[in-house]
Amino acid sequence: GGPPAYYSDLPLDSISECLLKHQVPHRISGSAGDYLCNEIFYRLMFARHQQKHIDRAGFIHVPPRPVDGGMPLAQLAEAITLILSHVVSRLNDIPCSA
Repeated sequence: GGPPAYYSDLPLDSISECLLKHQVPHRISGSAGDYLCNEIFYRLMFARHQQKHIDRAGFIHVPPRPVDGGMPLAQLAEAITLILSHVVSRLNDIPCSA
């Protein structure tokens, strides 16, 4: 068994600043959602805390497909690229420059 909840290890505030800088719409949530997303996040964080070689972990919801009112694919790809680049740069103490 594990604790009742886990929290992301990702630098959420600075990720948000990076996305704002690049005018990518987003929001930070305190929940991974219901059922499947929450289960994936919980298991990821449980593994992260059991295996000390995993430095950071978190969960990123992506918006629905454009036909369902979501973000265009090119913008989604940009957002994911910015987030991953930013997290990697933070591991090396390099400011966001994407």
